[in-house]
Amino acid sequence: MKLSGTNVFAFALLSGLAVSSIGQAQAVTFFDSLTSGTLNPNLSITTTQGFGAALTSSGIVFNHDSGTNKGRADLQSNFTFSGNFTLSVFDLYPSILALDGEAGLEVHNQANSFSDVFHFASSGDVHVNNFLSINSLTYTPGAGGGTFTISGFTNQQLTLDVFLLEEYGGTSANTITFRDLSLNADSFSPNFVTGAVPEPSTWAMMLLGFAGVGYGAYRRKKMATLAA
Repeated sequence: MKLSGTNVFAFALLSGLAVSSIGQAQAVTFFDSLTSGTLNPNLSITTTQGFGAALTSSGIVFNHDSGTNKGRADLQSNFTFSGNFTLSVFDLYPSILALDGEAGLEVHNQANSFSDVFHFASSGDVHVNNFLSINSLTYTPGAGGGTFTISGFTNQQLTLDVFLLEEYGGTSANTITFRDLSLNADSFSPNFVTGAVPEPSTWAMMLLGFAGVGYGAYRRKKMATLAA
């Protein structure tokens, strides 16, 4: 069967859509370096009295003044995720965390039950609360900083949370900088805002479409030459 230029174009578009649907079945990846100076629309910041957050070229800086107030600063996702997932964030050295300061990474469900991994930078202690039975919660020191990671499987809708916490009302100042937040998960909630850069599957669809247009134009030109 011979395909006209129009049919080739339609075939290319359908093939591209098939590639796109295959791509959508794969895990979704979200990455933000936290160094752009503007907040990603998928994220929001909340702070309580005495706590602050600033977006800088080094990352997002959380701080707590030397007052006696207890509370926290949080960078949270506006979306939820589920299925198999790996979540990580990198914190920069030096961090100023006293014994009354905690900083780390957390996931929690809609009932606000959570699992988290955090540390006290001054002592090097790493603590894990695993109330959601997540597979792995780790902190891995590295050059210039360390990586908090939470990974596993969940059939619940979870929210990510990067935090600085002062739980005991101590008087010490605390500061920590985070960057390079990444999340790979099977499913994101519909309110997740996709980036301006097309996904690989979208590029494949576009390229197949362009190929169909080009081939159709070539066929018409060739047929016109033969007719002459």
